[in-house]
Amino acid sequence: MRFTHTTPFCSVLSTLGLFAVSPAYSSIVRNDVDYQYFRDFAENKGAFAVGASNISIQDKQGKILGRVLNGIPMPDFRVSNRQTAIATLIHPQYVNSVKHNVGYGSIQFGNDTQNPEEQAYTYRLVSRNPHPDYDYHLPRLNKLVTEISPAALSSVPLLGNGQPKANAYLDTDRFPYFVRLGSGTQQVRKADGTRTRTAPAYQYLTGGTPLKVLGFQNHGLLVGGSLTDQPLNTYAIAGDSGSPLFAFDKHENRWVLAGVLSTYAGFDNFFNKYIVTQPEFIRSTIRQYETRLDVGLTTNELIWRDNGNGDSTLQGLNERITLPIANPSLAPQNDSRHMPSEDAGKTLILSSRFDNKTLMLADNINQGAGALQFDSNFTVVGKNHTWQGAGVIVADGKRVFWQVSNPKGDRLSKLGAGTLIANGQGINQGDISIGEGTVVLAQKAASDGSKQAFNQVGITSGRGTAVLADSQQIKPENLYFGFRGGRLDLNGNNLAFTHIRHADGGAQIVNHNPDQAATLTLTGNPVLSPEHVEWVQWGNRPQGNAAVYEYINPHRNRRTDYFILKPGGNPREFFPLNMENSTSWQFIGNNRQQAAKQVAQAENARPDLITFGGYLGENAQTGKAAPSYSKTNIEWVNGPNTPHKPSPYTNTPTRTGAGVPTITASKKAATPAPTSHGMPTAPKTGNFSDMTGEAAIEKTRHIANAAVYGRPEYRYNGALNLHYRPKRTDSTLLLNGGMNLNGEVLIEGGNMIVSGRPVPHAYDHQAKREPVLENEWTDGSFKAARFTLRNHARLTAGRNTAHLDGDITAYDLSGIDLGFIQGKTPECYRSYHSGSTHCTPNAVLKAENYRALPATQVRGDITLNDRSELRLGKAHLYGSIRAGKDTAVRMEADSNWTLSQSSHTGALTLDGAQITLNPDFANNTHNNRFNTLTVNGTLDGFGTFRFLTGIVRKQNAPPSNWKGTAAAHSKSTSKTPDKNLKQPNRLHL
Repeated sequence: MRFTHTTPFCSVLSTLGLFAVSPAYSSIVRNDVDYQYFRDFAENKGAFAVGASNISIQDKQGKILGRVLNGIPMPDFRVSNRQTAIATLIHPQYVNSVKHNVGYGSIQFGNDTQNPEEQAYTYRLVSRNPHPDYDYHLPRLNKLVTEISPAALSSVPLLGNGQPKANAYLDTDRFPYFVRLGSGTQQVRKADGTRTRTAPAYQYLTGGTPLKVLGFQNHGLLVGGSLTDQPLNTYAIAGDSGSPLFAFDKHENRWVLAGVLSTYAGFDNFFNKYIVTQPEFIRSTIRQYETRLDVGLTTNELIWRDNGNGDSTLQGLNERITLPIANPSLAPQNDSRHMPSEDAGKTLILSSRFDNKTLMLADNINQGAGALQFDSNFTVVGKNHTWQGAGVIVADGKRVFWQVSNPKGDRLSKLGAGTLIANGQGINQGDISIGEGTVVLAQKAASDGSKQAFNQVGITSGRGTAVLADSQQIKPENLYFGFRGGRLDLNGNNLAFTHIRHADGGAQIVNHNPDQAATLTLTGNPVLSPEHVEWVQWGNRPQGNAAVYEYINPHRNRRTDYFILKPGGNPREFFPLNMENSTSWQFIGNNRQQAAKQVAQAENARPDLITFGGYLGENAQTGKAAPSYSKTNIEWVNGPNTPHKPSPYTNTPTRTGAGVPTITASKKAATPAPTSHGMPTAPKTGNFSDMTGEAAIEKTRHIANAAVYGRPEYRYNGALNLHYRPKRTDSTLLLNGGMNLNGEVLIEGGNMIVSGRPVPHAYDHQAKREPVLENEWTDGSFKAARFTLRNHARLTAGRNTAHLDGDITAYDLSGIDLGFIQGKTPECYRSYHSGSTHCTPNAVLKAENYRALPATQVRGDITLNDRSELRLGKAHLYGSIRAGKDTAVRMEADSNWTLSQSSHTGALTLDGAQITLNPDFANNTHNNRFNTLTVNGTLDGFGTFRFLTGIVRKQNAPPSNWKGTAAAHSKSTSKTPDKNLKQPNRLHL
């Protein structure tokens, strides 16, 4: 059947609404294409990483079906909630979907994995905000979302009633490409129409291109066609309701959210309707939840009181202002899918008119789902009072001194490119999630010396930086890098971890301090005692491997059963009743002490394998160091009149003439502010403007410098040391994210492996495995000023280590392995899905994959002491070796060594290796430089020596000296720099 943009076409599609509320069925895809394509597409994995383009698609027989994303970058799908994608973030606190999706009351963002270090936060819907006319709603969340930036909205023209022109998306010159993702009961479809179900509803995501955009009706885009029209076409069914449709806008050169799925036309008609996003409705809905203060202050202090019953008062303005906050008297509705008590709180926007003012809490303030947005420099104080709300936004170029705590169990969301300086006093039991900008942790000590800026500190989205004013600001075990991570700036301080909790490769630890070195220490896990096993409640995932679940079995006379969760198991699967195992659970007995002992023994029997997949050091240097003169930095944190840059989160999307409720100055003469009824005035300790003299400047130097060093324009790669001091002799630390350290890597025992890592793929739910392909690894590069090995330590540069730069010194029978060796080098990686580290001790790659491996380029001088050894695999060493007589150097096949200067070794064994004595042998330059290799031990094996000579001028030094037993079968190739010699000399030794 052929369709055109006619009235009959629209009338046919109008019947599609009959299917809108049918039971959830499926996302349907073609069966002649590997299913992994659709899984990877939906999760931005495999070939479909954000920004990828021109991706070739093959069928299962290897035939190329075509390309997707031709000349167009892959969009970021993580703006939709993980696992189901039924809602998409369009503002830090609002998602959009269809209003017939009534069953969800919370959502999460990030990767859909079982990695406990993902630390996915559950955002609760406090209101649903349904559109009065269309199948569309705009739920408000209880917190600002920190994991991801919102999706962009289109600037298509609006009709007179404020509705977007849906037919604008039919302009293929402006919108040439559409993509989608969703969940539901998953199916594949053969060419003959036969369908096979692959998974139940809402288990995982699939994605691809939608059917062809054909027309529009009632502010909806209509799509239809065949699954075989494009290589990755997908058909959305009711289980995908609310899932997003993205369009690439060539005018703005970006992806925009075009609509959300509303209807489908059954299994065989292959038509969908997407409700176009509603910018005017979005703007008006957000506006009703915001209050902008733009009035004058009668003093420098704005005093905030809780009046009870959801009302609060702001005093110190030209007029008395009432702001709605949380109202605990309002009960949850619709099985807690609507939280009126929190929804009552409004967001307070402090405009750029306020500069260097103080907001003082006279009571504990629970703002509910209301946030604080600072468009000016501010200080927030409140002795012994707490603040709780959706979060804090600090505008770019602004700084806020935050001297209040949030309650235990509450998470403060930090957004905005500006700086939040947490410099309250004592111990703050609340948490923080840093999604953007800079947070300086500078808490002051209480009278008993205790201090803690926050309990848990999360850094997520890759846009934020946490800066330590000193090393006592946080408990290292309570720091985590969430989805896409961000930067932890040690700022010249030392910090020690057993391991670093991180979700993915976005984690980064730096030292931006130009004057003071910092040291990061990793110890690995200690031997586990039964008293320290993890006890987990049903439904929750454990943080580690050594975890026990206790079950008081009401079906068996309240017998106590103990279980451990199997790898890949579902913690929400019911416990077995009869002391037996199940798909997810392994029964381990009825005695608590014995269960803990059994789990501890099993954990200690496993090698201690930990991974840091993030980056160490700064890899985005500006080349500009922050001013180290503290007075200059104090002047910045005191808040000079910096230009105001409006927050990108206000009134999204924007339109001329639109705004939020604004409280402006009254035309009446200013009246004195109400008294504080005996409450002390705000202390002048928020900023440093009241401090004078060099002593005061020195006292506040570390806070001011920390604030300045954390600014993006000063990403200086300061001195950062890494110390690995494992508590167990069998410990292995895998680093596979990269390193650029202006400092020392000290390895005092155990094994440190640096390597590349596998290309991530979406989890295969059918095979219950994570695809790890031997021929799909990304390379890693690692640089430090020097590497030092002690106490039987081992440094291994494993597969896909492209570069290793730095001098290496080994003591105490330590070992250095540089470059992959078939059957000898371990292959290690961290599972993206589970977070576990896996190692194959003596890996053997397929011949074609080994040939494709990059040879590790090693630049630096190596020193061997105390019977230490060096082994070169598929690597090229550019540098010298200085080794004692009791040491050994072994060069395997595919290894090369180019001497940067004369060197000496102990025993030297060659297995088809090549040694070049002159650093410029290949290009025959610097002809007067001759290096000597002295072997002070056994020379064994077969290899090639290359060197320059000056036979005519008798300038050649002996290329190699052997002092000991020589049992080598070597050949030497020399080149002469003399112009009258036409051919290189060959010298057989």
